[in-house]
Amino acid sequence: MMTWQEAFRLVLDHALPLGPEIGPVCSSSEGAILAETILADVDAPPFDKALMDGFALAGDTPAFPEGWPLEQGVFAGDAVPDLLCLGHACPVATGAKIPNGADRVVPFERTGKKNGFLQVVDVPKPESFLARIGADYRAGELLLKRGTVLGPATTGALAAAGKTAVKLIPVPIVGVISTGSELVEPNVKPMGSHIRNSNGPMLLSAIHRAGCLPKYLGIAPDCKDTLKNLILEGLTQTVLILSGGVSVGEKDFVRPMLESLGVKILVHGIKLKPGRPFLFGVNPLGGLVFGLPGNPTSALANFDLLIHPALMAMRGYTNPGPHFQTGIMGESLSVDNNRPTLRPVAVKMDAGAIIVTDLGAKGSFELGVLTRAQGWLELPPGQFSIQKGSEVRILIPDISAIIARLHQNA
Repeated sequence: MMTWQEAFRLVLDHALPLGPEIGPVCSSSEGAILAETILADVDAPPFDKALMDGFALAGDTPAFPEGWPLEQGVFAGDAVPDLLCLGHACPVATGAKIPNGADRVVPFERTGKKNGFLQVVDVPKPESFLARIGADYRAGELLLKRGTVLGPATTGALAAAGKTAVKLIPVPIVGVISTGSELVEPNVKPMGSHIRNSNGPMLLSAIHRAGCLPKYLGIAPDCKDTLKNLILEGLTQTVLILSGGVSVGEKDFVRPMLESLGVKILVHGIKLKPGRPFLFGVNPLGGLVFGLPGNPTSALANFDLLIHPALMAMRGYTNPGPHFQTGIMGESLSVDNNRPTLRPVAVKMDAGAIIVTDLGAKGSFELGVLTRAQGWLELPPGQFSIQKGSEVRILIPDISAIIARLHQNA
Protein backbone atom coordinates (compact mmCIF):
# COMPACT_ATOMS: atom_id res chain seq x y z
CA MET A 1 0.00 0.00 0.00
CA MET A 2 1.29 3.46 -0.90
CA THR A 3 2.16 6.18 1.55
CA TRP A 4 0.08 9.32 1.12
CA GLN A 5 3.23 11.08 -0.12
CA GLU A 6 3.67 8.51 -2.91
CA ALA A 7 0.02 8.83 -3.85
CA PHE A 8 0.28 12.61 -3.82
CA ARG A 9 3.21 12.58 -6.24
CA LEU A 10 1.13 10.50 -8.65
CA VAL A 11 -1.80 12.88 -8.30
CA LEU A 12 0.36 15.95 -8.97
CA ASP A 13 1.95 14.28 -12.00
CA HIS A 14 -1.51 14.30 -13.58
CA ALA A 15 -2.91 17.55 -12.11
CA LEU A 16 -1.64 19.75 -14.93
CA PRO A 17 -2.69 23.37 -15.47
CA LEU A 18 -5.63 23.70 -17.83
CA GLY A 19 -5.08 25.32 -21.21
CA PRO A 20 -5.48 29.11 -21.19
CA GLU A 21 -8.71 30.71 -22.34
CA ILE A 22 -9.78 34.30 -22.93
CA GLY A 23 -11.87 35.41 -20.00
CA PRO A 24 -13.42 38.67 -18.78
CA VAL A 25 -11.67 40.73 -16.11
CA CYS A 26 -14.26 41.06 -13.36
CA SER A 27 -14.92 40.29 -9.71
CA SER A 28 -15.21 36.57 -10.50
CA SER A 29 -11.58 36.61 -11.70
CA GLU A 30 -10.40 36.70 -8.07
CA GLY A 31 -7.70 34.05 -7.59
CA ALA A 32 -7.42 33.23 -11.31
CA ILE A 33 -3.96 32.81 -12.84
CA LEU A 34 -2.95 35.20 -15.61
CA ALA A 35 -1.74 33.30 -18.69
CA GLU A 36 -0.15 36.21 -20.54
CA THR A 37 2.22 39.10 -19.90
CA ILE A 38 0.63 42.53 -19.63
CA LEU A 39 2.51 45.71 -20.62
CA ALA A 40 1.31 49.17 -19.70
CA ASP A 41 -0.18 51.00 -22.69
CA VAL A 42 -0.05 54.46 -21.11
CA ASP A 43 2.03 56.32 -18.56
CA ALA A 44 0.68 56.29 -15.03
CA PRO A 45 -0.18 58.86 -14.05
CA PRO A 46 -0.74 60.08 -17.62
CA PHE A 47 -0.10 63.69 -16.57
CA ASP A 48 1.32 65.68 -13.68
CA LYS A 49 -1.39 65.55 -11.04
CA ALA A 50 -2.21 66.94 -7.61
CA LEU A 51 -2.22 64.55 -4.69
CA MET A 52 -4.12 66.85 -2.33
CA ASP A 53 -6.93 69.38 -2.47
CA GLY A 54 -5.14 72.71 -2.33
CA PHE A 55 -3.26 75.14 -4.56
CA ALA A 56 -0.66 74.52 -7.23
CA LEU A 57 2.23 76.94 -6.83
CA ALA A 58 4.82 78.06 -9.35
CA GLY A 59 8.02 78.63 -7.42
CA ASP A 60 8.55 79.27 -3.72
CA THR A 61 7.95 83.06 -3.66
CA PRO A 62 4.73 84.95 -4.46
CA ALA A 63 4.75 87.37 -7.39
CA PHE A 64 3.55 90.26 -5.21
CA PRO A 65 4.16 91.35 -1.65
CA GLU A 66 0.43 90.97 -1.00
CA GLY A 67 0.62 87.24 -1.77
CA TRP A 68 0.05 84.75 -4.58
CA PRO A 69 -2.23 85.90 -7.42
CA LEU A 70 -4.91 83.28 -8.06
CA GLU A 71 -5.61 81.84 -11.51
CA GLN A 72 -8.60 79.75 -12.62
CA GLY A 73 -9.18 76.62 -10.51
CA VAL A 74 -8.72 73.08 -11.86
CA PHE A 75 -10.80 70.06 -10.90
CA ALA A 76 -10.29 66.42 -11.90
CA GLY A 77 -11.12 66.08 -15.60
CA ASP A 78 -11.01 69.82 -16.30
CA ALA A 79 -9.02 71.50 -19.06
CA VAL A 80 -5.87 73.07 -17.66
CA PRO A 81 -4.39 76.54 -18.30
CA ASP A 82 -1.33 76.29 -20.55
CA LEU A 83 1.04 77.89 -18.08
CA LEU A 84 1.07 78.94 -14.45
CA CYS A 85 3.32 81.99 -14.23
CA LEU A 86 6.11 82.14 -11.69
CA GLY A 87 4.83 83.32 -8.33
CA HIS A 88 1.20 82.54 -9.18
CA ALA A 89 -1.17 79.90 -7.79
CA CYS A 90 -4.34 78.09 -8.87
CA PRO A 91 -6.81 75.97 -6.89
CA VAL A 92 -6.55 72.24 -7.65
CA ALA A 93 -8.50 69.16 -6.56
CA THR A 94 -7.02 65.79 -5.73
CA GLY A 95 -6.31 63.96 -8.99
CA ALA A 96 -6.52 67.09 -11.14
CA LYS A 97 -3.93 67.80 -13.81
CA ILE A 98 -1.70 70.66 -12.72
CA PRO A 99 -0.65 73.35 -15.22
CA ASN A 100 2.82 73.64 -16.67
CA GLY A 101 5.04 75.76 -14.47
CA ALA A 102 3.57 74.42 -11.20
CA ASP A 103 6.23 72.65 -9.15
CA ARG A 104 4.41 71.95 -5.88
CA VAL A 105 0.99 71.80 -4.23
CA VAL A 106 0.13 73.29 -0.88
CA PRO A 107 -2.84 71.77 1.02
CA PHE A 108 -5.85 74.00 1.68
CA GLU A 109 -5.35 73.83 5.44
CA ARG A 110 -1.99 75.60 5.16
CA THR A 111 -3.42 78.59 3.28
CA GLY A 112 -5.67 81.61 3.63
CA LYS A 113 -6.86 84.53 1.51
CA LYS A 114 -6.45 88.28 1.97
CA ASN A 115 -7.61 90.96 -0.43
CA GLY A 116 -7.97 88.34 -3.18
CA PHE A 117 -4.41 87.02 -2.78
CA LEU A 118 -3.46 83.58 -1.50
CA GLN A 119 -1.54 83.51 1.74
CA VAL A 120 0.65 80.44 2.37
CA VAL A 121 1.66 79.69 5.95
CA ASP A 122 4.52 77.36 5.08
CA VAL A 123 5.55 77.00 1.44
CA PRO A 124 6.21 73.28 0.76
CA LYS A 125 9.35 71.96 -0.86
CA PRO A 126 9.47 71.47 -4.64
CA GLU A 127 7.52 68.43 -5.88
CA SER A 128 5.48 68.22 -2.67
CA PHE A 129 1.96 66.76 -2.96
CA LEU A 130 2.15 66.09 -6.68
CA ALA A 131 2.96 63.10 -8.89
CA ARG A 132 4.77 63.57 -12.17
CA ILE A 133 3.76 61.82 -15.37
CA GLY A 134 4.97 58.19 -15.35
CA ALA A 135 5.88 58.26 -11.64
CA ASP A 136 4.08 54.90 -11.15
CA TYR A 137 5.04 53.26 -14.45
CA ARG A 138 5.77 54.13 -18.05
CA ALA A 139 4.01 52.96 -21.21
CA GLY A 140 5.66 49.73 -22.38
CA GLU A 141 6.78 48.69 -18.89
CA LEU A 142 5.95 45.24 -17.53
CA LEU A 143 2.76 45.64 -15.54
CA LEU A 144 1.84 42.04 -14.72
CA LYS A 145 3.82 38.91 -15.45
CA ARG A 146 2.41 35.62 -16.69
CA GLY A 147 1.45 33.45 -13.71
CA THR A 148 0.26 36.35 -11.53
CA VAL A 149 -2.68 35.58 -9.24
CA LEU A 150 -5.46 38.06 -9.86
CA GLY A 151 -6.85 39.98 -6.93
CA PRO A 152 -8.27 43.45 -6.29
CA ALA A 153 -5.07 45.38 -7.11
CA THR A 154 -4.14 43.34 -10.19
CA THR A 155 -7.70 43.53 -11.50
CA GLY A 156 -7.50 47.30 -11.11
CA ALA A 157 -4.16 47.34 -12.94
CA LEU A 158 -5.67 45.41 -15.84
CA ALA A 159 -8.48 47.96 -16.04
CA ALA A 160 -5.92 50.77 -16.02
CA ALA A 161 -4.18 49.06 -18.96
CA GLY A 162 -7.47 48.89 -20.88
CA LYS A 163 -7.74 45.12 -20.52
CA THR A 164 -11.34 43.96 -20.21
CA ALA A 165 -10.52 40.38 -21.26
CA VAL A 166 -7.24 38.47 -20.89
CA LYS A 167 -5.84 34.97 -21.15
CA LEU A 168 -6.49 33.08 -17.91
CA ILE A 169 -6.01 29.54 -16.68
CA PRO A 170 -9.65 28.39 -16.52
CA VAL A 171 -11.17 27.23 -13.26
CA PRO A 172 -11.76 23.46 -13.05
CA ILE A 173 -15.35 22.28 -12.87
CA VAL A 174 -15.59 19.57 -10.22
CA GLY A 175 -18.48 17.12 -10.21
CA VAL A 176 -19.55 15.49 -6.95
CA ILE A 177 -21.47 12.24 -6.53
CA SER A 178 -22.50 10.87 -3.16
CA THR A 179 -23.06 7.11 -3.14
CA GLY A 180 -25.11 4.85 -0.88
CA SER A 181 -28.71 3.64 -0.65
CA GLU A 182 -28.86 4.95 2.92
CA LEU A 183 -28.57 8.59 1.79
CA VAL A 184 -31.34 11.13 1.40
CA GLU A 185 -31.01 14.79 0.49
CA PRO A 186 -30.66 17.37 3.29
CA ASN A 187 -34.24 18.63 2.77
CA VAL A 188 -35.65 15.16 3.50
CA LYS A 189 -36.25 13.91 7.03
CA PRO A 190 -34.44 10.57 7.32
CA MET A 191 -36.52 7.57 8.36
CA GLY A 192 -35.45 4.14 9.49
CA SER A 193 -31.89 3.37 8.38
CA HIS A 194 -31.50 6.47 6.21
CA ILE A 195 -29.19 9.42 6.90
CA ARG A 196 -28.89 12.83 5.29
CA ASN A 197 -26.22 13.39 2.65
CA SER A 198 -23.73 15.64 4.44
CA ASN A 199 -20.64 14.74 2.42
CA GLY A 200 -22.03 16.20 -0.80
CA PRO A 201 -22.54 19.74 0.55
CA MET A 202 -19.30 19.50 2.57
CA LEU A 203 -17.29 18.67 -0.55
CA LEU A 204 -19.05 21.36 -2.61
CA SER A 205 -17.97 23.91 0.00
CA ALA A 206 -14.39 22.56 0.02
CA ILE A 207 -14.24 22.77 -3.79
CA HIS A 208 -15.42 26.38 -3.66
CA ARG A 209 -12.73 27.12 -1.05
CA ALA A 210 -10.18 25.78 -3.54
CA GLY A 211 -11.38 28.39 -6.04
CA CYS A 212 -13.08 25.89 -8.35
CA LEU A 213 -16.62 25.51 -9.64
CA PRO A 214 -18.52 22.72 -7.85
CA LYS A 215 -21.24 20.80 -9.67
CA TYR A 216 -23.47 18.52 -7.62
CA LEU A 217 -24.55 15.48 -9.62
CA GLY A 218 -26.71 13.77 -7.01
CA ILE A 219 -26.95 10.62 -4.92
CA ALA A 220 -26.21 7.24 -6.47
CA PRO A 221 -27.90 4.45 -4.52
CA ASP A 222 -26.25 1.02 -4.46
CA CYS A 223 -27.56 0.32 -7.94
CA LYS A 224 -25.16 -0.21 -10.82
CA ASP A 225 -27.35 1.40 -13.50
CA THR A 226 -27.90 4.64 -11.57
CA LEU A 227 -24.24 4.80 -10.56
CA LYS A 228 -23.17 4.27 -14.17
CA ASN A 229 -25.36 7.08 -15.48
CA LEU A 230 -24.13 9.55 -12.86
CA ILE A 231 -20.49 8.60 -13.43
CA LEU A 232 -20.89 9.03 -17.18
CA GLU A 233 -22.14 12.57 -16.55
CA GLY A 234 -19.35 13.16 -14.06
CA LEU A 235 -16.65 12.07 -16.48
CA THR A 236 -17.52 15.05 -18.69
CA GLN A 237 -16.33 17.40 -15.93
CA THR A 238 -12.72 18.46 -15.40
CA VAL A 239 -12.62 16.52 -12.12
CA LEU A 240 -15.01 13.98 -10.63
CA ILE A 241 -15.21 13.20 -6.92
CA LEU A 242 -17.21 10.28 -5.57
CA SER A 243 -17.93 9.91 -1.88
CA GLY A 244 -18.52 6.41 -0.51
CA GLY A 245 -18.48 3.01 -2.18
CA VAL A 246 -14.67 2.93 -2.64
CA SER A 247 -13.83 0.14 -0.20
CA VAL A 248 -14.07 -3.59 -0.99
CA GLY A 249 -17.51 -4.45 0.38
CA GLU A 250 -20.23 -6.33 -1.49
CA LYS A 251 -22.01 -3.08 -2.40
CA ASP A 252 -18.89 -1.03 -3.13
CA PHE A 253 -19.34 -0.69 -6.88
CA VAL A 254 -17.32 2.46 -7.54
CA ARG A 255 -13.96 1.00 -8.61
CA PRO A 256 -15.31 -1.74 -10.92
CA MET A 257 -17.78 0.70 -12.46
CA LEU A 258 -15.06 3.28 -13.10
CA GLU A 259 -12.83 0.66 -14.68
CA SER A 260 -15.67 -0.61 -16.88
CA LEU A 261 -16.03 2.97 -18.20
CA GLY A 262 -12.35 3.23 -19.08
CA VAL A 263 -10.98 4.97 -15.98
CA LYS A 264 -7.39 3.94 -15.26
CA ILE A 265 -7.00 3.49 -11.49
CA LEU A 266 -3.58 4.62 -10.31
CA VAL A 267 -4.11 4.63 -6.53
CA HIS A 268 -6.47 2.62 -4.37
CA GLY A 269 -5.63 2.56 -0.70
CA ILE A 270 -3.02 4.62 1.16
CA LYS A 271 -1.31 4.38 4.52
CA LEU A 272 -3.39 7.01 6.28
CA LYS A 273 -5.86 7.14 9.13
CA PRO A 274 -8.53 8.24 8.43
CA GLY A 275 -8.83 7.97 4.65
CA ARG A 276 -7.19 4.65 3.79
CA PRO A 277 -9.62 3.71 0.93
CA PHE A 278 -8.62 6.82 -1.10
CA LEU A 279 -8.89 6.22 -4.85
CA PHE A 280 -7.39 8.15 -7.75
CA GLY A 281 -7.62 7.57 -11.47
CA VAL A 282 -7.57 9.21 -14.88
CA ASN A 283 -10.60 9.08 -17.14
CA PRO A 284 -10.43 8.48 -20.92
CA LEU A 285 -11.23 12.14 -21.61
CA GLY A 286 -8.20 13.24 -19.59
CA GLY A 287 -9.99 14.38 -16.43
CA LEU A 288 -9.12 13.30 -12.91
CA VAL A 289 -11.27 10.99 -10.79
CA PHE A 290 -11.15 10.74 -7.01
CA GLY A 291 -12.94 8.32 -4.73
CA LEU A 292 -13.29 9.19 -1.06
CA PRO A 293 -14.52 7.17 1.92
CA GLY A 294 -18.09 7.76 3.05
CA ASN A 295 -17.26 8.86 6.59
CA PRO A 296 -16.99 12.66 6.76
CA THR A 297 -13.68 12.92 8.62
CA SER A 298 -12.04 10.52 6.17
CA ALA A 299 -13.49 12.32 3.15
CA LEU A 300 -12.41 15.79 4.30
CA ALA A 301 -8.95 14.58 5.37
CA ASN A 302 -8.39 13.10 1.90
CA PHE A 303 -9.68 16.26 0.25
CA ASP A 304 -7.57 18.72 2.26
CA LEU A 305 -4.40 16.66 1.99
CA LEU A 306 -4.56 15.41 -1.60
CA ILE A 307 -7.35 16.96 -3.68
CA HIS A 308 -7.15 20.62 -2.65
CA PRO A 309 -3.48 20.89 -3.80
CA ALA A 310 -4.33 19.03 -7.02
CA LEU A 311 -7.06 21.55 -7.81
CA MET A 312 -4.69 24.43 -7.07
CA ALA A 313 -2.14 22.89 -9.47
CA MET A 314 -4.79 22.60 -12.18
CA ARG A 315 -5.58 26.28 -11.67
CA GLY A 316 -1.92 27.07 -12.48
CA TYR A 317 -0.40 27.39 -9.02
CA THR A 318 3.25 26.31 -9.09
CA ASN A 319 3.53 25.52 -5.36
CA PRO A 320 0.06 24.17 -4.59
CA GLY A 321 0.72 22.52 -1.22
CA PRO A 322 -0.14 20.92 1.07
CA HIS A 323 1.67 23.50 3.20
CA PHE A 324 2.22 22.21 6.73
CA GLN A 325 2.90 24.59 9.60
CA THR A 326 4.70 24.17 12.90
CA GLY A 327 2.35 24.36 15.87
CA ILE A 328 2.71 24.08 19.63
CA MET A 329 0.68 21.54 21.56
CA GLY A 330 -1.57 23.28 24.05
CA GLU A 331 -1.96 20.10 26.09
CA SER A 332 -0.40 16.64 26.31
CA LEU A 333 -1.67 13.88 24.02
CA SER A 334 -1.28 10.11 24.13
CA VAL A 335 -1.02 8.46 20.72
CA ASP A 336 -1.53 4.85 19.63
CA ASN A 337 -1.63 4.66 15.82
CA ASN A 338 -1.06 1.71 13.52
CA ARG A 339 -0.46 4.01 10.52
CA PRO A 340 0.21 7.71 9.79
CA THR A 341 -2.68 9.74 11.12
CA LEU A 342 -4.42 13.08 10.66
CA ARG A 343 -6.37 14.20 13.72
CA PRO A 344 -8.82 17.12 13.61
CA VAL A 345 -7.59 19.90 15.89
CA ALA A 346 -8.55 23.37 16.98
CA VAL A 347 -5.92 26.06 16.44
CA LYS A 348 -5.49 29.58 17.75
CA MET A 349 -2.77 32.22 17.65
CA ASP A 350 -1.01 33.22 20.88
CA ALA A 351 1.99 35.57 20.86
CA GLY A 352 2.74 34.64 17.26
CA ALA A 353 2.61 30.87 17.85
CA ILE A 354 -0.03 28.44 16.56
CA ILE A 355 -1.46 26.66 19.58
CA VAL A 356 -2.92 23.24 18.80
CA THR A 357 -5.65 21.51 20.81
CA ASP A 358 -6.69 17.95 20.02
CA LEU A 359 -10.48 17.55 19.85
CA GLY A 360 -10.59 13.98 21.10
CA ALA A 361 -12.07 12.46 17.94
CA LYS A 362 -13.07 8.84 18.49
CA GLY A 363 -13.84 7.90 14.90
CA SER A 364 -14.11 9.09 11.33
CA PHE A 365 -17.92 9.32 11.54
CA GLU A 366 -17.86 12.40 13.81
CA LEU A 367 -19.03 15.35 11.76
CA GLY A 368 -19.63 17.35 14.95
CA VAL A 369 -15.91 17.25 15.77
CA LEU A 370 -15.08 18.68 12.34
CA THR A 371 -17.25 21.73 13.03
CA ARG A 372 -14.86 22.70 15.84
CA ALA A 373 -11.67 21.98 13.89
CA GLN A 374 -9.55 24.40 11.88
CA GLY A 375 -6.76 22.01 10.93
CA TRP A 376 -5.19 18.56 10.97
CA LEU A 377 -2.47 17.29 13.28
CA GLU A 378 -0.10 14.94 11.43
CA LEU A 379 1.16 12.03 13.52
CA PRO A 380 3.49 9.15 12.66
CA PRO A 381 2.53 5.55 13.47
CA GLY A 382 3.36 4.17 16.89
CA GLN A 383 2.56 4.41 20.56
CA PHE A 384 3.92 7.52 22.25
CA SER A 385 3.07 10.71 24.12
CA ILE A 386 3.28 14.31 22.95
CA GLN A 387 3.96 16.69 25.80
CA LYS A 388 2.37 20.10 26.20
CA GLY A 389 4.59 22.71 24.55
CA SER A 390 6.03 20.26 21.97
CA GLU A 391 6.35 21.30 18.36
CA VAL A 392 4.03 19.45 15.97
CA ARG A 393 3.21 19.47 12.26
CA ILE A 394 -0.22 20.71 11.29
CA LEU A 395 -2.13 21.35 8.10
CA ILE A 396 -4.49 24.33 8.12
CA PRO A 397 -6.31 24.32 4.77
CA ASP A 398 -7.10 28.04 4.70
CA ILE A 399 -3.48 28.99 5.50
CA SER A 400 -2.18 26.45 2.99
CA ALA A 401 -4.19 28.15 0.24
CA ILE A 402 -2.82 31.57 1.24
CA ILE A 403 0.77 30.29 1.20
CA ALA A 404 0.26 28.84 -2.29
CA ARG A 405 -0.88 32.26 -3.42
CA LEU A 406 2.07 34.03 -1.79
CA HIS A 407 4.54 31.65 -3.44
CA GLN A 408 2.89 32.27 -6.82
CA ASN A 409 3.35 36.05 -6.68
CA ALA A 410 6.82 35.99 -5.11
